Amino acid sequence: MDTSEQYTKKCDCPEIQEGHRWRAGDYGYWPANGDINVMYCGEYMPEELGEGHIWLPLQHQLQEMVYPLSRDIQGQVWDLYAFATENRAKFPRVSSMEQLWLAFVMKEKYNKIWNGTEWVLV
Repeated sequence: MDTSEQYTKKCDCPEIQEGHRWRAGDYGYWPANGDINVMYCGEYMPEELGEGHIWLPLQHQLQEMVYPLSRDIQGQVWDLYAFATENRAKFPRVSSMEQLWLAFVMKEKYNKIWNGTEWVLV
């Protein structure tokens, strides 16, 4: 699981955060104290506990944003490989599979790429 400062910054955008309902097992960053924690409360986290916190999606959660659950893993890996190959120069500092999948989600769903500071339209 990527808990780096860079991944946290990339996840802190409306496309990823809006509409997310906190669930047990979700990773989150608490800016007030700099902690990264895993939710251990019931099935859903009360919304007031999630306010101001940054959800850090796991790799499988990022994959689910792009593909229906029925999509085979071989097809997903091929699509990700093609994306990474075509966009290699645009993602020189991707340091985890979560960051690569996040870049793929943002490009496929929102036509945005990371410019080093923020997500921008292509």
